[in-house]
Amino acid sequence: MYHSGIGGGGFALLRMPNGTYESVDFREAAPDAAHENMYQGNIDGSKIGGLASAVPGEVKGLKYIHENYGNLRWADVMAPAIKLARYGFPVSKDLVTYMDLTTPNSFFTDEKEWAIDFAPQGHRVRYGEIMTRERYANTLEDIANRGPKAFYTGPIAEATIRALKSRNGCMELKDLEKYNITLPDPVKIQYRDYSLTSINAPSSGIVALSALNILGGFHDFKEPRQSNLSTHRMIEAIKWGYGQRKGLGDPSFVALSQYTKNMISEETGDWIRSKISDNQTFDDDYYDVDGTELLKTPGTSHIVTADASGMSVSMTTTINLYFGSHVMVPETGVIMNNEMNDFDIPSERNRFGLDSNKANFIERGKRPLSAISPIIAETNDYFGGIERTKTPCSTGAGEERDD
Repeated sequence: MYHSGIGGGGFALLRMPNGTYESVDFREAAPDAAHENMYQGNIDGSKIGGLASAVPGEVKGLKYIHENYGNLRWADVMAPAIKLARYGFPVSKDLVTYMDLTTPNSFFTDEKEWAIDFAPQGHRVRYGEIMTRERYANTLEDIANRGPKAFYTGPIAEATIRALKSRNGCMELKDLEKYNITLPDPVKIQYRDYSLTSINAPSSGIVALSALNILGGFHDFKEPRQSNLSTHRMIEAIKWGYGQRKGLGDPSFVALSQYTKNMISEETGDWIRSKISDNQTFDDDYYDVDGTELLKTPGTSHIVTADASGMSVSMTTTINLYFGSHVMVPETGVIMNNEMNDFDIPSERNRFGLDSNKANFIERGKRPLSAISPIIAETNDYFGGIERTKTPCSTGAGEERDD
């Protein structure tokens, strides 16, 4: 709930039993009233409050995946989550930690809509206590019975808009009603003995593949005696990947086809390797003429699963920063995202003092650039899922394959 939920969005990469792929983009989108100068003089407005929330896509994304690839009834899939929210679950150490880390965090006790769930005894829930989310269970049950229309139209949608507007938001009912997922073409590279597939922009899958494309040309990378040098080269490759990220945005608004092809081309990999020194590192602007866009992201929720048929899914969802925009819809218990903070703002330098990315400026209906990068790796007899955010890390499920 602090990293993801139906008030957010995400990306899913699906591998079919026959080896083909589909990418599902259910990333949040800017409301129609949004524009590139909406946070001038009000940067905090992109993080906290109604103006920080983009149109959520998770419900439509999950329903699309279920309709096209699921076997169980939609209501049966949702039943465990409904039961957990209604009858409770032990408060984890992670939840306590993230409540502590959230700034400000007085809203957990001071705002009634939050306190009902997070401070029912007048203090924040503590480790090991049982926490329930009755309103959220009712919302999930409605979606289980009526599908996405229960979330994007009618009373739930109206409550969402009221909550956002009460906190200075600009989203309208029409923004929710017209939201749709997109199906971007998957992107692939060959990395040593692996075929790697990911999702194109506005995910950063192409960034992860770019870094691996660079590393693939270092043929002694896995030698134990080279471990320190290999680590240095990996870090440098990641810096170059983020340098290229500076030109990415929503491909529905920015022409990216040739740019992304170049990012993972053999020629680009060769050129970047020639720029990597084994003896030194460089200032940020060395890795891209416009300056790199290094960033830190608090977290996401990632799922990797595979079945006996050869179907595999690598999916990441998020509401962005801890507890999203700090807006909870009072009637539904839904925690809203603050994905508008993932757009760049003109004339504003990022936290590292570097120029903003014009390709990622706000436009109505546009999806902000994301650090999410689901990947599925294959060899001749194995495949598995990986997810990369700000640094190379993975959670995975794999299977032997005989297709």
